Amino acid sequence: VKIMTCAAAASAKEALQKNLTITKEKVLHARYPDPTHQKEVYQGTMEVLRNLQ
Repeated sequence: VKIMTCAAAASAKEALQKNLTITKEKVLHARYPDPTHQKEVYQGTMEVLRNLQ
């Protein structure tokens, strides 16, 4: 049961991160057409995500 729970949690986390990435890309593209700024915002977002884990 424990293994199943871990796997379920891992796949849920993966799905969440995938969803976040898609949303993030849409937001970045809509708000910041300039690639340099996009990269900065993306790196900032990734830093926040790392701190959450």
